[in-house]
Amino acid sequence: MTTPTATDTGAAPVLLPAATGDASAKAPARVRRPAPPVLQYRLRIASRAAAAIFGGYALGASTATVLAAVLPLPRVDAVLLTTMLAFLVHAVAAMWAFRCTSITRLWMGLLAPSAVCWAIAHYVL
Repeated sequence: MTTPTATDTGAAPVLLPAATGDASAKAPARVRRPAPPVLQYRLRIASRAAAAIFGGYALGASTATVLAAVLPLPRVDAVLLTTMLAFLVHAVAAMWAFRCTSITRLWMGLLAPSAVCWAIAHYVL
């Protein structure tokens, strides 16, 4: 029996199932979102893989093109340096393709800088 306190409303105390030692009482089930259909999941992965391969290549190549024209180095050295940097840009873009939370943000994040670099290389330089 419990003794009443100043904050007691006079109602019976509520016992939790774990406090009673009742083995038949179960914890409330967690609400889970339904799994996406297999085709939708595979299309998302294919989109990310295509972004990693083709979007990463486009970003690396367009970045290398602009940097090779802008760097104040002899032409051969600038091309070699930016070609090596293009591999790094492509690798980082491929890793980011599977880290990004939104596929729309992923494609825009790869294609927008690629388009800007391509436009600079073909219309400004």
